[in-house]
Amino acid sequence: MPELPPKGSRVRVIDPKGCGCLYRFKIAGRWYLLKFLPPFEGTVSLKEYNGPTRVFASLEEAARFLKGATPE
Repeated sequence: MPELPPKGSRVRVIDPKGCGCLYRFKIAGRWYLLKFLPPFEGTVSLKEYNGPTRVFASLEEAARFLKGATPE
């Protein structure tokens, strides 16, 4: 099974509240939603599907979290 979004969906969508773009991606069978938070100085939120939302100071910090949270 390919690691792609469901047919008809988009990886990037515009937030209707004007808060930038949301990015959907899948790692190790889990779907995540990444959002750059205003005032757009690098802060991001990361939400696992049906899971908690975590806020990180940078995209690199979120990447380190994902690397530790997914099996090798």
